[in-house]
Amino acid sequence: MMKFLLIKLPLGSIAFVDRIKSPSKQVKWVILVANGVFLYCKLSDIRIVFIIHFTFSYYKKSFMKNSFLILFFIIPSICTYGQNTKQYNSNGNINSVKIGSQIWMTENLNVDHFRNGDPIPEAKSKEEWKAAGYNQQPAWCYYDNDPSTGEKYGRIYNWYAVNDPRGLAPLGWRIPRESDWKMLVNHLGKSVGEKMKSRTGWIARNGKNSSGFNALPAGERWYIGNFSNINESASWWSTFSYESNGKEVAQRCALMSTLDWLHIDGDEKGAGHSIRCIRN
Repeated sequence: MMKFLLIKLPLGSIAFVDRIKSPSKQVKWVILVANGVFLYCKLSDIRIVFIIHFTFSYYKKSFMKNSFLILFFIIPSICTYGQNTKQYNSNGNINSVKIGSQIWMTENLNVDHFRNGDPIPEAKSKEEWKAAGYNQQPAWCYYDNDPSTGEKYGRIYNWYAVNDPRGLAPLGWRIPRESDWKMLVNHLGKSVGEKMKSRTGWIARNGKNSSGFNALPAGERWYIGNFSNINESASWWSTFSYESNGKEVAQRCALMSTLDWLHIDGDEKGAGHSIRCIRN
């Protein structure tokens, strides 16, 4: 007898879940059914799933027997988005806020896989971090290499992770462009920092967070591997890069504890900053 679990998916649809095993009986998989659309994914990767369309009934045993092998060989290589479940709340949604006409995440990005399922390399030591920047390779880290900071502040990424064609932002989201940040600033008007910063955590001047953006002072990592400014600054990458003094740099947007505006400038692409995504 089949047992079903009713869940809410990130996109808001309702689905029935049936847990089954792969032909090797080593890996459990999930088939989700919602409005005639079949979703298939690893049991541990239930937050975001790859969608497959079928026209026949899920409840026919013949379908389960005859079609499972096809699914099994098509999907495992691509259905790994759910590795990034830390970005989702207990309801399977990403926490967000509407500011003007934009929808922003209210937390920094906290993923360790690209959107296609490939892992993003973690760079802990100074040597690993510097090498990633020198070789123009994507990398992430926790502040001070302390995983407990990830729960509050998210992860720190170099710009090569931002610019990687495999996609860093979750499905339906993207890394903000320069124009996105400027639109946010124009909408908030005066006292941008006060409106964006969280009510607690800043060493000198907390904000009021009237925008709901909830900027936390997550600090940063220099391109040479040093960590700095936790509790003092918050900084995020944009997708924009440009030449400055004969060197290619990438745009970062920052809030400082003692200042009340969003500072926009360039930094080494091998440096590390937070990422705050915006809805497509």
